[in-house]
Amino acid sequence: MVGEKVAPQYVGGEKGTTPKDVQTYAHTHLNAKISYYKAWRGRKHAQSLIRGSPEQSFHLLPSYCYMLEKVNPGTITHIEVDGDNRFKYLFLDFGVAIKGFEFMRKVVGIDGTFLKSQYKGVLLVATTQDSNGQCYPIAWGIVDSENEDAWTWFLSKLKEVIGDSDELAFILDKALSIKKAISNVFEKAHHGACAWHVSQNVRNKFKCADIMGSYWNAVNAYRIEDFKGYMIEIS
Repeated sequence: MVGEKVAPQYVGGEKGTTPKDVQTYAHTHLNAKISYYKAWRGRKHAQSLIRGSPEQSFHLLPSYCYMLEKVNPGTITHIEVDGDNRFKYLFLDFGVAIKGFEFMRKVVGIDGTFLKSQYKGVLLVATTQDSNGQCYPIAWGIVDSENEDAWTWFLSKLKEVIGDSDELAFILDKALSIKKAISNVFEKAHHGACAWHVSQNVRNKFKCADIMGSYWNAVNAYRIEDFKGYMIEIS
């Protein structure tokens, strides 16, 4: 009953209530004192009433991808399933992102982040930078985890879109799974380490925060002579 009462607050993609809000609502409007756990369950029920369950969303994914391709010219989607016809991977690249990449510097950053949903998973992303220094997303992927198979699949789909050439450069965090996958898929492109991740490794391993100024000067140096000079300072 509590879930049905607060469900309208989730209409239209609204964030809705927190379990604490549900407790307050039950006390104020229903004259009932409920536990935090019951409020949490009521909140989840309200979300499922309006948004549907995760299982329903997975079933709708092919239709969603079809509509994306239909209303966004040039959009590319791929859904990979396992032997039991269950969702495994998703690749998504909007047509406008593909078209815009033609005019961007061919430097691509790739990384992943954990999804905090019932079925977990990892969101993969490939981005570049536009002329204003802003982040320009190229493609997204959803996989089970950051392993070599998942990265190989995602990068293979990305390669079908942007190709492979010695004009391309990839920036990554040097995770072993990414390193192996990108070496196998993008054989012609250049592969480099993310400067921020390297800086954290240097800071944590050598405990030398005083040289970080020289480190970032070296990262941002445009001339080889300047770069070598800063590297001497670091050493």
